[in-house]
Amino acid sequence: MTITCARDSSLFLAAAGLDPLHADALCAEVPSLNASSDVAGLVDVLRRLVAVAGTADTFTAAECVAATRDLGLLLGSIRRHGPQPLAVVPAAVQTLLFLGARTGMVPRDTVLHYGPGNPQGPRRRRYVGGPAEDAMIESVRRSAPAVEDFIELLLELTGIDPGDPLFAEVCARTEPELDTLIAAMDLIREHVPPAFFAQEMRPYFEPVDVGGRSYLGPAPAQLPLYLADTVLWASDQPVPGYAAFQSQVDEYNTPLVRSRYAARQGTGSLVSRLVGALRESRDPSPALWASVEGVRRILRRLIVFRGRHLTYARRTDDDLVRLFHHGSAGHTVDLPAEVLLLTREYRDVLARHGSAG
Repeated sequence: MTITCARDSSLFLAAAGLDPLHADALCAEVPSLNASSDVAGLVDVLRRLVAVAGTADTFTAAECVAATRDLGLLLGSIRRHGPQPLAVVPAAVQTLLFLGARTGMVPRDTVLHYGPGNPQGPRRRRYVGGPAEDAMIESVRRSAPAVEDFIELLLELTGIDPGDPLFAEVCARTEPELDTLIAAMDLIREHVPPAFFAQEMRPYFEPVDVGGRSYLGPAPAQLPLYLADTVLWASDQPVPGYAAFQSQVDEYNTPLVRSRYAARQGTGSLVSRLVGALRESRDPSPALWASVEGVRRILRRLIVFRGRHLTYARRTDDDLVRLFHHGSAGHTVDLPAEVLLLTREYRDVLARHGSAG
């Protein structure tokens, strides 16, 4: 039976305070084991955690998340040094499959485990340690609930007539969440040198084979901004390349996000509804113009965020620093560039239909 939670951020934040595998001391050793490339030591830690995880059938949903977080730390660490971790610790396969089934998620850790599900302070799970990795974790920890709240507001808009003054009011309520996303990106830009991410951190996020399938490592792209795009413009105007990415990364999300993504397919996007309302109205009301401007403002803030992300991504992709030709979510830097262009395009779609002034 899959255990579900009404609010994803609450589940992962609860998991951050838990240690069901009694792994605090063992996980604290991981950065030093990684620094010395001690694969045997990392394998020993994974085996010890798997032995404790034999009691997972009694775990709560948050405990399952916490257990997956800690096992995932060892998966990524062992994989970084070469071996497929479950080839050397095959007993972990059934544990990971069980934990994934209980939470309704993939059978390994995701960016939600690494960010909001990660403890703060001395209990924090780290691959290498230090302020730059802490900034990465903190950025995701702040971003995840902001993305969740942003999507909640966008979904609220789908039930409001664009001519209703409430539409613009709800649009305005997205601004703090988008500001949080931009600030989280700025935290990365200011405290995580591109070479550190590309050369030190990126190798820990390689795919891992579990039960005959390869699963991607934690990646910021797993935060469900793709669902926001679906609600804003993509539900009825899919772009083949980006739609394929959305479907791929959706697999790494929670049951709630996946159900919402599926439910929005083929429905009227916010941009389409606004354009339709403008075309149907000979004399658009001030409330309708305010709704159009509200969504344009949302798209403009997303453009700021995505522009800063793309600049950073290009620096990590520079030939002088990169070790891989694709990001941790499996795509090249061309994808964030395409998404930025699409966001601009739909901002301009609304602009082309005029303004109140």
